Amino acid sequence: MQITVNKDAVTGSLMYKLHEKDSNTGTIEGQIQGDTLIADYKFMSEGIQSTRQVIFLLKDSTASEGYGDMEAKGSRIVFKNSKAISFGKGLKLYKAPCFH
Repeated sequence: MQITVNKDAVTGSLMYKLHEKDSNTGTIEGQIQGDTLIADYKFMSEGIQSTRQVIFLLKDSTASEGYGDMEAKGSRIVFKNSKAISFGKGLKLYKAPCFH
């Protein structure tokens, strides 16, 4: 994940490359609310454009991805209840220098 923060607004890119899974790359756009990044992740996977809500807990130079029940709302996949998100079992990203 590479992000730019302007006040509370966040834009950037996100790539998943999970073992034995299809990789996908896309953009994120959202907001920071307290210690939490809530964004829409727009990506291509298997030739199909999709939008899925993502939530990361930001703490101590890490971003822990949140998981919870999701549902389709229009053309987006969103969390059913953003208050019932689990951050303990998901991916944990570590802050690193960005080289261009």
